Amino acid sequence: LFDADGVPLRLAAYVMGEAPVRLPLAETGFEVLIAGEVRLDALQAEVRDGRRVAEPRLKLLTSSRAGESHESDWSLQVTLGPSLPEKGDALWHPFVTRIAMTPGDHRARLVVQSGERLGSVTVDFVVPPNGKERLSTPILSDRLVANASGRRLLPLARRAFDATSVLHSWIELEGAALDAGA
Repeated sequence: LFDADGVPLRLAAYVMGEAPVRLPLAETGFEVLIAGEVRLDALQAEVRDGRRVAEPRLKLLTSSRAGESHESDWSLQVTLGPSLPEKGDALWHPFVTRIAMTPGDHRARLVVQSGERLGSVTVDFVVPPNGKERLSTPILSDRLVANASGRRLLPLARRAFDATSVLHSWIELEGAALDAGA
């Protein structure tokens, strides 16, 4: 299938460490952050209580060559200002979801519907074998947030940043053993 372009999207997958117990497959899987961005000017909005609100429906489908698959649906509620930026990163609304995936080759496909408009995007990623020392996928972002996981960066799907912004990174080391001589 080809990606639909009625709602422009960006998508990235960040493979982190072992999945927290509260995620499905956490006993054997790794936490994968799926970062997406939807372009605001493509969303169909309606006026509620004097504000323009868009509620796109999102569906994330993940699968692996080994036959593992997950599916999740949700909606975003985005309040749009009286006018939108004409261009630039402020025109994109970021969001993040977390899943657990076992080692292997994977594909994530995001489908977004806003009114009659449909957009989709696909990203491939690899979850490495368990038990080896490794680094997580580096997260680059120019947005800081407070969240329960301890990460202070908002993972973004884009890899281009304004030259005047402060760029932050997050990398986790997994599987390292303590040096017995230290």
